[in-house]
Amino acid sequence: MNATETFNINATITDVTDLAGWELKLYYRNSILATVKATEEPFLKQGGSTAFFTVEFNNNYNTTHGRIWLTCTLLGNVSGVNGTGTLTTITFQAVAGGNTTLNLADTVLGDSLYYEPCRLCPGQEEYYQVYLYNKEVVDKIEKDYGEKVIVERIRFDSTEGMEKVKEYNLSLGDWNTIVVNHELKFLGGDKRVNETYLRKIIDLHLRSVGIHSISVVDVTCLPNSVSIGEQIKINVTIKNDGKYTELFNVTIFIDFISIKSFFVTDLEPGKEISLSFIWNVTEMPEGTHILSAKVYLSQNSTEHSSNYAFLEVKNQSS
Repeated sequence: MNATETFNINATITDVTDLAGWELKLYYRNSILATVKATEEPFLKQGGSTAFFTVEFNNNYNTTHGRIWLTCTLLGNVSGVNGTGTLTTITFQAVAGGNTTLNLADTVLGDSLYYEPCRLCPGQEEYYQVYLYNKEVVDKIEKDYGEKVIVERIRFDSTEGMEKVKEYNLSLGDWNTIVVNHELKFLGGDKRVNETYLRKIIDLHLRSVGIHSISVVDVTCLPNSVSIGEQIKINVTIKNDGKYTELFNVTIFIDFISIKSFFVTDLEPGKEISLSFIWNVTEMPEGTHILSAKVYLSQNSTEHSSNYAFLEVKNQSS
């Protein structure tokens, strides 16, 4: 196949029962292929009206691959479809010669009991797009935190869901609501959750119950009085006071300017680790400077523990 030529692939399903919705992500090498379009095929339409969305269409998902993210669902309170058929057709264009694998990932097949947009919400397309975005955020958090965080997904129009509506005084449009530790944190509807803020809330809660606790025990520099052009040895001691083996980032600063970072893995509960390095003292004004170390409790957290020492820089002639 020559560059600029196009071809189609079909996503098909075989011997399915009660299918009311589906979702897929397809990855491909972007130096060889580019996605042109995706088209819904008639299989799911046998069950009634559908909502077909291209959630993401990105030929530069990362430096090596593109990604297309598709989803489709039956609308309304209807039964799912059965049998074998084609869900979607995706059109690709060749960018250059070569071979690439099409990687199908994160496929979801939903039956008519739970996988559909909220029947009670106006503007379902926007609400459903938000649902998909928030769902991916929560899925990532569940994967990253593992057994430390239990995620419970409650269908909005289920009996339990209606009880939560009353408990948190929700409207019938708040079906993307997120509750953390029995506290309402993100009101739903058409609002996309802030992943960084959600992780911060979770980190704060985990710290408060003593599960995660990483501390900077000590920061030293030898010598602690030097002239420009001399070297110092900086040592930082970190302790895991929590209950889980941790991985985290440690950053060292001079007057709040980062000079060195470490990535620590597998620090067991109750254990300490010492991090040392040599630093050349250059281009600093004479006087006392603050040497500090800060440890971040998770990759996506703004919560940290810190400690500091003082470094005196002298004029070379003194």
